[in-house]
Amino acid sequence: MAYLLRRVWVRGFRSLEDVGPLTLQPGLTVLTGVNDGGKSATLDAIGLLLTRRGADARDVSHWSEGTQLEVEGEFEPVGGGQPVRVRVVRSDGGGLESSILELLHPTLAARPQDLTLQQLREAIESLGIESPGGTAKAPYLASVQDWLDQQPVEDLEPTWRIVGAQQLSFLPGYTRFDSVQAPSPVSHVQGVVSAEARRLLQTESFAADLTSIASRLDTDVAASVETIRSKILAYCSDLDDVEIEPSFDFTRPSLSVDVRVNRSGTAVDLDRSGQGRRRRIALAIHEANLE
Repeated sequence: MAYLLRRVWVRGFRSLEDVGPLTLQPGLTVLTGVNDGGKSATLDAIGLLLTRRGADARDVSHWSEGTQLEVEGEFEPVGGGQPVRVRVVRSDGGGLESSILELLHPTLAARPQDLTLQQLREAIESLGIESPGGTAKAPYLASVQDWLDQQPVEDLEPTWRIVGAQQLSFLPGYTRFDSVQAPSPVSHVQGVVSAEARRLLQTESFAADLTSIASRLDTDVAASVETIRSKILAYCSDLDDVEIEPSFDFTRPSLSVDVRVNRSGTAVDLDRSGQGRRRRIALAIHEANLE
């Protein structure tokens, strides 16, 4: 299911001490304001939420001492449904911790799916739910979940649950375009094509072939690896052993792209083109990337 970002809260990020909710309209949302008003910081905060890349210490707000860098977003399912709240918080090490907001009943220690069979049995007994019996976990889990779905929202407590990248794969993509990209159309094209190539290489149709190739390479390079290992041991008699483990990752291809344009039958050097043409080309590449 696809989701769209609808509201954003930003706290402790650069010049944004505590901002939100910012409501994003369907289609196009325009940010306006004075220079240094926080427009670029807002876009970068959204990028932080959607890409979950590490935040630099300089990204932490200087407005108030001890402020925690936190970006939160509300995502609405395309076609309707219950919105999802996601946030990222900067850790002391500079990494980002991602969480999803969930509503839990105070009588349950965790989400039903995170409980053991024994815990589910105890929950069913304490809540007065009819026990499904047996030793299979699924019927107990279904009984507790059905009971939970019938509880009033006001009886539930909001709790942030830490999640990994896989659980956030539903988040929309984020593409940043600015004037810096205009002077180098070739690099821009290369970045767009590389990103699409990486995405395709992670799909099921490519994954099986790549796994097979990586396995064959592991086998075929074994002799060379053993030669290197034995030579190191021969030159370094004080060592007991040497371990060499090659790792092949074809999901991050090295890509070279050539871009050639012609005007009135004559080749045009993009590096010698005017700023106007380069900006138009860069905008065209950006629009293609969005599509």
